[in-house]
Amino acid sequence: MTPALEFRAVVKSFREGSATRTVLCGVDAQVQPGEVIVLLGPSGSGKSTIVNLAAGLDVPESGMVLVAGQDLAGCTERQRTLLRRRRIGLVFQGYNLIPELSVHDNVALRGALDGVPARQTGTAVRALLAEVGLAGRGHEFPDHLSGGEQQRVAVAAALCHQPELVLADEPTGALDIATAAQIVELLVRLTRGRGGALVFVTHNPEYLRIADQVWRLDAGRLITEAGADQAAPP
Repeated sequence: MTPALEFRAVVKSFREGSATRTVLCGVDAQVQPGEVIVLLGPSGSGKSTIVNLAAGLDVPESGMVLVAGQDLAGCTERQRTLLRRRRIGLVFQGYNLIPELSVHDNVALRGALDGVPARQTGTAVRALLAEVGLAGRGHEFPDHLSGGEQQRVAVAAALCHQPELVLADEPTGALDIATAAQIVELLVRLTRGRGGALVFVTHNPEYLRIADQVWRLDAGRLITEAGADQAAPP
């Protein structure tokens, strides 16, 4: 089975004034279709760098990042953009909704950018909005929704094209505890239900319970371990 995401000996550094800081030192890891990865690490440890590399928003200094077997560093910027639009779903702490578009049109946007007729996407969008608890709300605009409702729209938008890989970077950071738990449940259930893989970035160790794998960043190294779903019984 081709991994949904693979890092092979990935190195990434950044210039900070006259110094160079290496954030990732030879990272190796795989995510299989249907797996949920929880990525932990302190601020500045490289969690967002992992997400940016996996999304093709950045490229490694050396090594390879592959999404569904495709090497992102070997793609042009346009090819990475198209791959991200068609095969990757992104959910961030900020909802990243377009305020001038209705809820329905925010969710249908990727299909529209790819020239998919509105009639073809309409049924799928309405069904997905019902799954995230927003049935009948497609005509409303983001500023009429609560923060939790906007994040539900963002989840629907990220999953509408049935991506192989969903990257969620601190998606619950701005939400209260009860709403955050609902968003996590939605992400896991809907991603797995569509056969996709989920990389979930968080500071909260409570979410280790949803993980098939746990990734921890420490001094540029990625440490992987089995999550609760894969741990051997006592």
